[in-house]
Amino acid sequence: MAKGLRSKVRRRLRGVRRAHFMKVQGMKDLQRLNDKLTDKDHSIMKDCALKPNAFLEPDNPDSVFPQRKPENNIDFRSSAMSGGGTAIRFTTRTEIPGSTKKGSKYKTKVRTIEQIENDEIEAKEKEIKQQLEETNNLMENIALEEEPIDIGMEVDKNSLMTAKLQDSKSVRKSKNRKRGNRRTLVY
Repeated sequence: MAKGLRSKVRRRLRGVRRAHFMKVQGMKDLQRLNDKLTDKDHSIMKDCALKPNAFLEPDNPDSVFPQRKPENNIDFRSSAMSGGGTAIRFTTRTEIPGSTKKGSKYKTKVRTIEQIENDEIEAKEKEIKQQLEETNNLMENIALEEEPIDIGMEVDKNSLMTAKLQDSKSVRKSKNRKRGNRRTLVY
């Protein structure tokens, strides 16, 4: 039996053909139309007017020998279309947008030299950022482990030691708050 217009296989094939046409010729046509619309000096007479025939007017310098227009043949074979093989039955259609099927693990992944170089540059930038973060963390730890602040009063040695111990306990508490409940001694 023949396939109807509403057949899902025919629909898929029409979609693939439409995408292939846009890729091969449609975008060029749209660009040409857009250029005509945006050009202020464009006149329709330039496009529609035929140039004089060189057989009829051989003395005219603008005359042109008539040529046969080349045929506009677009190759719609599945080997020429990207995604043409996914339009038939019983295949994994990984290239169709919105498809939830898992693609083949043997599918080739082509990458250009520019993409590889960009990935290397990004990897170097990530390493530099990580090193900067590590140095910032070390600087914060050093700032937390500073020696306790001396009190400006002159006192005997024993009372000065007790004041320093009290100040180091406050440093220890603030450090423990940042790191969690770990108990570390700072001397």
